[in-house]
Amino acid sequence: MLEIITLTCAYDERALFRQLSFCVSAGDIVQIEGPNGAGKTSLLRLLAGLSRPEQGEIRWQQQPILRQREAWHQAMLYLGHHPGVKGVLTPLENLRFYHPDCSDAQIFAALESVDLTGDEEVPVSRLSAGQQRRVALARLWLSQARIWILDEPLTAIDKAGVKKLMAKFARHADNGGAVILTTHQDLPADAARRELRIAFRGGADVVNPLWFFLIVITLFPLGIGPDPQQLARIAPGIAWVAALLASLLALERLFRDDFSDGSLEQLVLLPTPLPVTVIGKVVAHWLVTGVPLIILSPLAALLLSLDFNGWRAMALTLLLGTPTLSFLGAIGVGLTVGLRRGGVLLSLLVLPLAIPVLIFASAAMEAASQGLPISGYLAILGAMLLGSATLSPFATAAALRITLQ
Repeated sequence: MLEIITLTCAYDERALFRQLSFCVSAGDIVQIEGPNGAGKTSLLRLLAGLSRPEQGEIRWQQQPILRQREAWHQAMLYLGHHPGVKGVLTPLENLRFYHPDCSDAQIFAALESVDLTGDEEVPVSRLSAGQQRRVALARLWLSQARIWILDEPLTAIDKAGVKKLMAKFARHADNGGAVILTTHQDLPADAARRELRIAFRGGADVVNPLWFFLIVITLFPLGIGPDPQQLARIAPGIAWVAALLASLLALERLFRDDFSDGSLEQLVLLPTPLPVTVIGKVVAHWLVTGVPLIILSPLAALLLSLDFNGWRAMALTLLLGTPTLSFLGAIGVGLTVGLRRGGVLLSLLVLPLAIPVLIFASAAMEAASQGLPISGYLAILGAMLLGSATLSPFATAAALRITLQ
């Protein structure tokens, strides 16, 4: 089934293991042993295709996994060190996302198998660490994957739960599957046969950019004075600088929570192509951060003394420009999501990409205030949106894979 051929892995110029070779066949349960820092988790990430080895090759059905990524991800289930479940969602909602083809009855049965009856619709954040781990492990009862790759699956699980899991591993192996796992617990001798809801529930992600946008729009008239002509003259720059900074304020969280709770690894391993997942994430992000700015545009126009044409131009440019900012910003987020303090670097990466949007959107609003046609500016903004929506998902997916390696 799975061949590991002369695999070498290094971290910070230190070799974790060299020339590692072994095979995993149907019916095998393989326990990876070793002290802390020996490279057990690194090995599992290599097997899952989340990282690339320094040397060597991993083959599934006699073909390198990197050449058949989609088929390998469908044949394999990886559960990492973090549970990979979202705290604001319920166990039922988390499992629906990962297994959309399963019925609610199947999901309830899986949760019952891991002793979570009665907690199916409780937000995961309210569950204990052991219960959160069991939500992730419930996927074992729903997955059709032949190979399970599990990083410390027994952590925070009580003795009864460990016994139930070992029985599940044995049944999976008896049915022609294979299990590869790391654990600090000694397994029984017969077991080791061979070695858009999330964003709305996190209300600050929606409210903070709105408050920031409103504060900036409000402070400028108070600081400059109530002269309508002067406000209308500088309104394009004020509106779009405020929109850009408000977008940056929420942008950092686009993948940060997914990275911290382990969900990002699961998103990468889904059968759905990663660029498609990125599009879904960016669109959801824009719906809860960009659309509210458009809804607030009449109030912003009133505060900035814009007439109807000025407001219409503001709304149209926000409609075309803010999703472009989200798509462009996703690339920067993908590159910086693994950094502890990546906010400043993210701004430095995104701001140069946002300058063309800022220029043409402001120019469209200024032209509208002078009674000039703005269709040309809107066409350019539309082309930018089309280009970013086409190319950004692939660039972001590549950046995320680099970050996870």
